[in-house]
Amino acid sequence: MKSLDDKIREVATEFSLNETDIRNSATLVGLINSYNGAYVNDGSFNGGEYGNGVITMGGQDYLNIETLAHELGHATGSYQASYPDSYATARDYADARERGEGEAIAIELKVMQKIDSSYIQNYGFPVWKDNAKQSSEEFYTDRVIGILSTPISTLYE
Repeated sequence: MKSLDDKIREVATEFSLNETDIRNSATLVGLINSYNGAYVNDGSFNGGEYGNGVITMGGQDYLNIETLAHELGHATGSYQASYPDSYATARDYADARERGEGEAIAIELKVMQKIDSSYIQNYGFPVWKDNAKQSSEEFYTDRVIGILSTPISTLYE
């Protein structure tokens, strides 16, 4: 059985990541420790994905801790969708997929906020309280958790 240090070293080496940055997030360290699948750096792939026990990342924009945290969120998450034929309706499947993405994004944000305190403000879109001058981690986390706990069908009515 691999030690936690070996697991961190393995993922850092596979994706050319900084071990110190990884260790700066207790959440990320915990995810790496609980994940027992494989990691693959695929130079022909531009993105990140988790499937069949493998986290695959590739391309210059995706070989980073942000993508690793997101894919570990899928790999270790409790809201991840099954195969489409496992659901009674397309809506049920879509809801499961959205919850899985929400969970992975929430984990990604938690990890990145610890590593880079400006991450949420620079995430790419504002999620601020009405009339706020800046976002806050608490509001963003509350918003994502709210989305995770709300049936997707009610969000777009």
